[in-house]
Amino acid sequence: ISGKMSYHANITMTMHMVQDIMPLVWQSRPDVKLMIVGKDPTSEIEALAENPNIVVTGTVDHLPPYLQRATIAVVPIAYNAGIQNKVLEALACATPVITSPQAVAHLPLEPDRDLLVAGDAPSFAQHILNLLADPVRQQQLGRTGRAYVERYHNWNHVAVRLEEIYTAVQPASVSAIETAVIPQVPQPVS
Repeated sequence: ISGKMSYHANITMTMHMVQDIMPLVWQSRPDVKLMIVGKDPTSEIEALAENPNIVVTGTVDHLPPYLQRATIAVVPIAYNAGIQNKVLEALACATPVITSPQAVAHLPLEPDRDLLVAGDAPSFAQHILNLLADPVRQQQLGRTGRAYVERYHNWNHVAVRLEEIYTAVQPASVSAIETAVIPQVPQPVS
């Protein structure tokens, strides 16, 4: 789990992970560690580190090394607005991602190819356990997730999309300007 740990959505996500998902994982795999990486953890989040299976890092200088070392990035977002950078960051690091449907609702990702999607705690736990037992699947999801980011979220792709959008709206704008009556500004008399 990553993000600003004083932000209410990240607190909700973290508590859901710790209270609902991880107990199901720890029933079968008590050795699994959960790392919570992010700045400004609340006292509630910091207290989670009392569990020997949970690490709360607090602020880190650079997130990618943590994502690259992670076996799995789990992002159980409860509510969402916009593109979830935490999902894209993990995919960019070739870390397999398990997330909720709302986190990827507006992205052209293909579930089960680019990442895994789970709608409830038992599904999250099952995906985690299945991935932990299957390093080949971990690598495959990591590769396809990274390929997705390289294809759709690199600067060249974004620039091409922006150019397409500008080109699509330009004719309407040019026509509007051509037909607009522009008042004449009187010239000063010298």
